[in-house]
Amino acid sequence: MTAFPNLFSPLTIRNVTMPNRIFSSGHLTHFAENSLPSDRHTHYYETRARGGIGMICMEVQSVSRHCWPVPNLCFADTDEVIERYKMISDAVHPYDTKLFAQLWHNGHHTHSRISQLPVQSASSVPSPAIGEVPKELDEEEIQEIVQQYAHAALRLKKGGFDGVEIHAGHGYLPQQFLSPYSNRRTDKYGGSLENRMRFSVEIIEAVREATGEDFVVGLRTSADEIVESGIHLPEMLEVYQGWEETGNVDFLNVTVSTYKTGVMVIPPMGTPPRPFVWMAAEVKQVVDIPVFTAIKITDPQTAEEIIANDEADMVAMTRATICDPELPNKAKEGREDEIRLCMNCNEGCWGRCEQFIPITCVQ
Repeated sequence: MTAFPNLFSPLTIRNVTMPNRIFSSGHLTHFAENSLPSDRHTHYYETRARGGIGMICMEVQSVSRHCWPVPNLCFADTDEVIERYKMISDAVHPYDTKLFAQLWHNGHHTHSRISQLPVQSASSVPSPAIGEVPKELDEEEIQEIVQQYAHAALRLKKGGFDGVEIHAGHGYLPQQFLSPYSNRRTDKYGGSLENRMRFSVEIIEAVREATGEDFVVGLRTSADEIVESGIHLPEMLEVYQGWEETGNVDFLNVTVSTYKTGVMVIPPMGTPPRPFVWMAAEVKQVVDIPVFTAIKITDPQTAEEIIANDEADMVAMTRATICDPELPNKAKEGREDEIRLCMNCNEGCWGRCEQFIPITCVQ
C-alpha cells in the first residue's frame, strides 16, 4: 500500500494508460545538437522514467525554421528526427512511462538574427520579451503552418511516441491568435472568439487527420494571460468547451500567462505553493476530458491532495523531478524522507536556460 493512493492510480486517455498521475511538463533543456534530440536527451528522459514518473512530455519541438529563438533547439520539420525520437522512446517505454512531446511555433517570441527569417504572428504586434515587429501571416502562410504541425505530429508517432501536446499557451502562436492582446485582424482569423479560435481548431483537426484515432492529442494552454488587454479565464472556459467539442482533443494541460507575465510560469521560492491549481479546477467544471495542472507543485502530499480533491487529473512535478528524478518511486515506496525537495531557486534550471546553456539543478 502507498500513502498516496490517488496519486499512484492509473489514468487512461484514449488508448494510452498512464501508470500514475505525475508528469513532467515540457521544458527547454538546451541539450539539442544540430537541431536534433541528442544522446543527452535520451539519458535525461530515461532517468525520469526509471524514477517512476507516469508521463513525460518532451520539450518543445519546433515545427518551423521561423520559430528559432535559441540556438540549442529541437526541430521536428524533417524526417531525420524520427530515428532520434525512436532512440528516446525505446529508452523510456521499458519503464511503462508514457512519452509525449510538445509541438511548438512561438510566433513573435523569436529572433530573426538566429533564424535569418521573418518573425511571424497573427498581427504586427511585437513580443514584449523580444521586441521585433513580426510579419502578419496571410492565409496561405497560415495553412502552411497548420500542415507543419500535422507533419511534425506524424513524425512523433513514427518515432514511437504515445501522443502529442500542441503548445497553445504561454503566449505562443496559437495563443497569439486567441488573444485580443496580440490579434488585431479583421479577416476570418480575427475579431470574434470563434474567429480567433479558428487557427488552433485547424491545427487540432490537421494533427488528428495526420495521426489517426490511435494517437493521443492534447493541448497546453494558458487559462489566463494575466494581462489587462489579454484573454482571461471566463472567455477561456468557452474556448476549452469549443476545443472539446471538436472531438479531437484528449486532454487539456492548464497553465497561465504570456511572455509579459512569464514569471508566473516558473515562480521563484517566495511564491506560495500551487498558485494556479484553482484554474485547472475551474476548467474541470466545464469539460469532460482529463485536465492537467502545473506550477510549483513540489511534494507528493500536495499532489495527492490535488488528485483526491478532483482539482485535476494529472499533476506536473517538473522542477521537482529535475531535482530528484526518483521522487515518484520514493513517494510510492514510503521513502518520503529521502526525497530531495526542489526549493524553487530557478538557478540550475531556468537560470541556465536563460543563458542558453544546458540545464542542471543546484541540489
